[in-house]
Amino acid sequence: MALELEKYRDLDEDKILSALTEEELRTLENELEELDPDNDLLPVGLRQRDQTKKTPTGPFKRDELLDHLEKQAKDMKDREDLVPFTGEKRGMNPLSLSGFPPLLLNGKAPG
Repeated sequence: MALELEKYRDLDEDKILSALTEEELRTLENELEELDPDNDLLPVGLRQRDQTKKTPTGPFKRDELLDHLEKQAKDMKDREDLVPFTGEKRGMNPLSLSGFPPLLLNGKAPG
């Protein structure tokens, strides 16, 4: 078995990689990628490889983005409630405890 492995020791990796097509290189890169999607200690952006091929449309300006999102949120109209507010009180008022026996009010047995 050791003799079988000896023949792989002197391989020229550069020669093998230069013979691969661009698609085969991308596939090899994906297989060699050692990112763990289940590792909670890694930041979300590092848990898997970036798969987008799109070029950035412009520079990222965080303050301008936050200002835009805040302005957009202020300009957006609130949606109407499915059940309109009428101000009707439902259920028992916890401040009116006159109907309860004294045992429940002060935690001591009557008498």
